[in-house]
Amino acid sequence: RREIVNFLRNTDLNYKIHVGTIKRSKKFYHKVNCAYVNQLLKSKIIVTSNPKNHEGDYRLYEALASGALVFCDQMLTPINHPFIHKKHLIFYKMKNLKKLLKYYLEHEEERETIAKEGKEFALKYHTFVYRVEEIVSNIKL
Repeated sequence: RREIVNFLRNTDLNYKIHVGTIKRSKKFYHKVNCAYVNQLLKSKIIVTSNPKNHEGDYRLYEALASGALVFCDQMLTPINHPFIHKKHLIFYKMKNLKKLLKYYLEHEEERETIAKEGKEFALKYHTFVYRVEEIVSNIKL
């Protein structure tokens, strides 16, 4: 994650870029961070990277729900209803991140189409309610 943050802070793209992190605190889980939500909602593209020890953290799903185009590093763990590159989001590697950001900032219609598909897909298959239903349906009594 530090590599992504450093890259974004030092990029020479001529766009307004906000690089932010969330600090954990006892209050974090008990109240909505309005500044964070507002930043998600006004973003065209959100770049996220999976935590070191697992894939698909809540930031990915919050980003998808925001309606922005989401860039995510490659996920390897098989899941039901996997995200598809260039249909629901953009999977990136560090070596092509700048090129991809530039492309999708310049191609608004394509960016918005993928963002819309990603949001709809996430809301259909990757909500807490869906996940619980999926688990319960697989329990063998």
